Amino acid sequence: MFADRTRWNLTSNRLSKALARHRSGGRRLLDLSASNPTECGFHYDTGAIMRALCSPASLGYHPDPQGLKSAREAVAGYYAHRGEYVFIEDVLLTTSTSEAYSFIFRLLCNPGDELLIPTPSYPLFDFLADLQDVKLKPYPLIYDHGWQIDFHALEAAIGERTRGIILVHPNNPTGHFTTLMDLAELNRLCSAHGLALIADEVFLDFGIKGRSPSLSANREAPTFTLSGLSKISGLPQMKFAWLIVSGPEDWKREALARLEVIADTYLSMNAPIQHAAPAFLKQRHGFQRQLMERVLANLEELDRQLAEFFNFLGHQVGLANVWIALSADHGVSSLPDAAKKLRIPAANIDVGKLSNQINSSLSARFSPGHSTSFINFDYPLAWLNQDAFADAHVKESDAENAVGAAMKQAGLRGYYTKSQLAAGEVPDTAMGRLFLNSYSPEGPWYVMGVIDPYNVGSSKGTDHATPYSYDRHVPLAFYGLPFQSGTYYTHAEPVDLAATLAALLGINAPTHSVGRVLTEALAPPHRTPTPGGKQP
Repeated sequence: MFADRTRWNLTSNRLSKALARHRSGGRRLLDLSASNPTECGFHYDTGAIMRALCSPASLGYHPDPQGLKSAREAVAGYYAHRGEYVFIEDVLLTTSTSEAYSFIFRLLCNPGDELLIPTPSYPLFDFLADLQDVKLKPYPLIYDHGWQIDFHALEAAIGERTRGIILVHPNNPTGHFTTLMDLAELNRLCSAHGLALIADEVFLDFGIKGRSPSLSANREAPTFTLSGLSKISGLPQMKFAWLIVSGPEDWKREALARLEVIADTYLSMNAPIQHAAPAFLKQRHGFQRQLMERVLANLEELDRQLAEFFNFLGHQVGLANVWIALSADHGVSSLPDAAKKLRIPAANIDVGKLSNQINSSLSARFSPGHSTSFINFDYPLAWLNQDAFADAHVKESDAENAVGAAMKQAGLRGYYTKSQLAAGEVPDTAMGRLFLNSYSPEGPWYVMGVIDPYNVGSSKGTDHATPYSYDRHVPLAFYGLPFQSGTYYTHAEPVDLAATLAALLGINAPTHSVGRVLTEALAPPHRTPTPGGKQP
């Protein structure tokens, strides 16, 4: 009798059960995941907060779908204090950012439409999307000298039913802020594909390195900006949030008109909180000061403990007995334009076009007359839509081979399927061994494409994720007495780390170790003279 959209797994997991047992036993609990600011030892101006809730104006009822003008003026004042101008006509008040998301999802999406979300991120999006009959497609944030958006994968994830890109600025949990270069690329993608940008800015005020600009004044693409008192002022119990609409004027006018009808249907904002909003927003100054002081104190304590740890090593172990090995996870391709100047064949690939070509080929074979997204193309890796292939009654190995054939038809050199790699069915060549080493049994079905050297999956810039030498060129750096200083030009690989360290420790290398001992980087063994001056 219940709707399929509420068919969640409501069974308690092991952590929840263990936590319940711990609490029922009355034992002390140190919760390192606590996120309720009202229970984390912050001081609030209780008198000012309570006085703000006692306004006689709250006894009158003056419904406004966008929220009371005085409350919206307070929101505009918050942005003005940041040096950013927001029109109160573009502000719509909600009881939470979750409600703001639901309004936006209803505005943009028909049942089954898609929104792109960053990963990692927090899990609330899944429930919000389920309740609005919206599908979520992830795009990755990658760590490469700091967290950043993988724009190649983002563009490849855009399909016919994609309606918008969700952006958390700064992201939770990575802390990544959207840069001006990121915003320019996001605007380009949204404009080119007719998408809306949905920016969640609830943590915007908490940057350690200074203030980061809001997207509330973004005019280059359809944009929704969300925030609220929950994080800004540490007052989640007051249920006061907002969304700001910006972008091309004609689009903005139509979006606001439709949002007004949605908001008018619920009129969820209550009068006391709206009248208290100016006072509640002022509370952010004291709350944010306390929070940032705590963050900086925590970082200082972390530095102190690290220093204490190395002092411990120095005094108890001796830094002479400490070895350190450093490397990196990948190299990078040269810019195609730079490679072309050296007369090296290179190209910037339109991944969106390539992805559409592959999906069109697969649709013609498995769903004639109906366009289906059979793959999510993270160039040059294709993630298969298992549900789409299941509907077409195609099993894994056949689906992967079909995708590989479509990738070759679209211009890639070759491919390796997950099933093929799992069975070890690769050529006994250097290239085959490299792809075999990249096999992972985790995740859905996939196909690894083999691309031409110096082909980059973006309209500009560069990337990595190929088997070629420029991608595999990473540093190996060692510190410690067993190593002799210098730069070495002999062939070495990260897999040599295990064999080298095992040899120095006098133990067997790991069972599956395939590396060699880097003898050229090792210092000659120290020999203690025997009586009479002879070496043993």
